[in-house]
Amino acid sequence: MPRPGSEEYRFGPFLLDPVRGRLRREKSNVSADPRLILLLVALVKRRNRMVSREFLQRKLWPGHQNIRDGNLDVLVCHVRKLLRENPRNPRFILFVPALSPRTIPGG
Repeated sequence: MPRPGSEEYRFGPFLLDPVRGRLRREKSNVSADPRLILLLVALVKRRNRMVSREFLQRKLWPGHQNIRDGNLDVLVCHVRKLLRENPRNPRFILFVPALSPRTIPGG
């Protein structure tokens, strides 16, 4: 959820600041590619809802068409590594094959 008076989102030990394009784990900055931050922002802003591949592709690659699904899959994999998440036991991102990634309630 966003903190009152800001656009920062807290989930688990993380604090995501979309305005600054920054991710923090507890009190340390997490180095992340800007596109990974965009993906996290898109997912966190739609917490607990399914997010379509098409929506994410438009957000991550504006103006481009025919983006391969594999590109998005690779970004999700990188975000999971950033979050230290095990895809077999997801805490933050639930990926439904052939559908889309989705954030997990309470994560």
